[in-house]
Amino acid sequence: MGCLSSSLTAESHLKFASRRRSSAWEISDFGAAVLNAEDWANVFTVSNIIRSQGLEMDILASTFERLFNKHPKTRILFADAGIISLTEEPKVEARLRAHVREIASAINRILELKGSDPDALEPYLKEIRMLHRRIKGFQFIYFESFAHCYEHAFTNLLGSAISRQQKQAYHKFLIYLYKVLSKEDNLAPPTKDQARRSDVVPTK
Repeated sequence: MGCLSSSLTAESHLKFASRRRSSAWEISDFGAAVLNAEDWANVFTVSNIIRSQGLEMDILASTFERLFNKHPKTRILFADAGIISLTEEPKVEARLRAHVREIASAINRILELKGSDPDALEPYLKEIRMLHRRIKGFQFIYFESFAHCYEHAFTNLLGSAISRQQKQAYHKFLIYLYKVLSKEDNLAPPTKDQARRSDVVPTK
């Protein structure tokens, strides 16, 4: 992420806004994660809707179910970290539920700092990056896989409760999270060849 260009030409912006989403994000999409004030307002609105409807845990539970099914290596990674057992259903494990609550809290904290204390946001993001860096076997591409599965889950669960503009803004927010959580001070982004070879490259 840190190595990916954050600048887009006007033509690139139009291309991103007008084209249909492919089955996986393209490397060129990452520069589109530039959220303006209206985007952030929509992201905060979506976040409030998620919390008000009590969907935080449901969205994340669905995210992990999809992540483990589509990308088995991530399930092994979580098992090695002692968060799940490979012999039990992940959705019923207390340690995974606790981890899900931590992720929900982290997302809320990121948005809270963005709105009230931007100077404290980068140190908090760096703390998350360094925490993941210490996880044996963790790969940069897992952040992208998670973001894809999360987007699929929240889109399905929220449905018509959010507008197209809100959905697009939250999509950009997820790309933003992928970028800021994978900066150079943590994990080097994969080359296009590495991304193609990885069995955890995101798919819908």
